[in-house]
Amino acid sequence: MSAPTMSVIFEVTSLCRLRGAGQILALASASLDLDGVELELPGLQVRRRPDGRLECRSPHFRDTTGIWRTAITLPPELEDAIGREVVAAALE
Repeated sequence: MSAPTMSVIFEVTSLCRLRGAGQILALASASLDLDGVELELPGLQVRRRPDGRLECRSPHFRDTTGIWRTAITLPPELEDAIGREVVAAALE
């Protein structure tokens, strides 16, 4: 039996480059259409890794104990695809 599938469409809707903000080089938002259900994903972080490459991290929040937590967990293939688009937008 195969797993159910759904149509996912996304696009980077905004990108704001940051100057002097430490490791975070830009903040981005993306819109997602999950089989007709639309979501906005704000707070995507473009960061420079220690090896010099750029990466996109999911939004984070500080919980009541002060620990930073991931705000949303996406399937790895979707997270990777969104991350590639956000980094490409940051490089433009």
